[in-house]
Amino acid sequence: MELSPQNALLQNALTSQLNSVSNNPLLEQAVGQSFGTQNDNTSSFKTVLSNTINEATESQRTAEELSRKALVGEASLTELVPAVLNAESTLRTVTAVRDRVVEAYREILRTPI
Repeated sequence: MELSPQNALLQNALTSQLNSVSNNPLLEQAVGQSFGTQNDNTSSFKTVLSNTINEATESQRTAEELSRKALVGEASLTELVPAVLNAESTLRTVTAVRDRVVEAYREILRTPI
């Protein structure tokens, strides 16, 4: 199933942000310490964010598909409401992680060398 234009735009924006910050070892270290997940594996930060983005995308897809089915009478509201709430919750989580990464990056930029 193809992403809606809004979800495709969201995924592209998040992936772009992820790629721009994930190659910065200082940022990975700061965010790792901030979240309590400091690890020697430098790809773990990117992996966690990538998995979160994929989860958000998949929950959006599920909610959209159930919305379409509900419109034509193939799905009930008891299936639709939890899927939409899950998609909303996942999107909030992704947004919170993004905000935390940006905050850590800005703090690194303010740190005198």
